[in-house]
Order: sequence, then C-alpha cells, then structure tokens
Amino acid sequence: MLFSIDSFGQITKKFSGELTYQVETIGETNTSKRTVLIYARDSMVRIISFDGVQKQELIKHLTYNKSIVLMEFNGKKYAVRTNEHLDTTKQKNYTVQTKGGKTKYLGMKMKRLIVDFKEPKITFTFLYFPEIDAKYANLFTDLPGLPTVFYLPGEDGMEKYTLIELKHSQPPLSLFMPPKDAQLITIEEFGKLLEK
Repeated sequence: MLFSIDSFGQITKKFSGELTYQVETIGETNTSKRTVLIYARDSMVRIISFDGVQKQELIKHLTYNKSIVLMEFNGKKYAVRTNEHLDTTKQKNYTVQTKGGKTKYLGMKMKRLIVDFKEPKITFTFLYFPEIDAKYANLFTDLPGLPTVFYLPGEDGMEKYTLIELKHSQPPLSLFMPPKDAQLITIEEFGKLLEK
C-alpha cells in the first residue's frame, strides 16, 4: 500500500524500496555520468552516488532532517554527523507551475511541472510520480510527488536526473545505520582531522 493516514489524519505517500537515477552532467568542458541509488524505508533513506571510481554515501532520517555522511580517511571509516538540520539559510532558487497532461514512463502515469529557475534564468519541464512523496529523491522535496525526470543547474554544468528503476521492497534496517567499524564524529571534528 502506498498511502497511509498519519496522526493528523492526512494522507501520506510513504515508500519503501529502491530508486535508481542516472545523472548526466553537461558542462562547458566535459560530460559525465553517474548513478544515484536510493534505498528508502518509510522515514529513512540511504543515498549512494557513484561514477565508477568514487562512491559517496549518505544516511538520512527524513522526519528529523538529520544525516550522516559515510567517509574513509587515512584508512579509517567515519560516520560524520552533518548540521543540515540546522541550516535555515537555504533559499529556494525556483518556482513551480503545474502543467496539464499526463505521460506514461516506466509503466507508470507521470504528471508534468514547469520549473523556472531564478539563477541561472532557465525553464524546464519536470516529470513526477504523484503517488510517492518527493522527499525520497532528496532534491526538490516540495514538489507534489517524486521527481522522475528533472534538472539541476550547478557550478559544474547542468545535471539531468532520470529515474531508470523503481522497486518496491523492504530494505533491512541495518542499511540505515552506520557501519559498526565506523567512528561517529561531528562535521567539526572531521574538519579538524583534515587540518592535521
């Protein structure tokens, strides 16, 4: 079941399973591709981004907006607590307008949105899946559903995210916990390690 009733009587669009995005970065000097794999279990996600050489991992509790970045440094494993939940300076760089019509993608009915970015001034059509909450994609979390084809302008060029696979499953709870052999530290403590 995709929908459930929360404690306030509202319909929530919870998801448990796997999302796989292909990300293509189109820059002035080069084009690169990477894969982003997202495991979700209700209010927890584990995001693994890899380009064939490097891998980055993030574990996040969506309800509390707390996250841990998994890193290796000097042969040791670290689970670095971030201060993302304290950041109130993030400003939205875009506006959203609904666009009529539906399209079928990955065998599911998708809806369209027009997203106008303020900086750089550019407009894109996004696709989204209204039956799953946007928060599971970890980007554009205020959309009315899970973004499935979307764009993100950045310093290195334009990134195009395309959902290539969606699986419903029940990932094990251990996937959303730091490895036992990783030292749990704050972002400030990790910064001091890098300075040494």
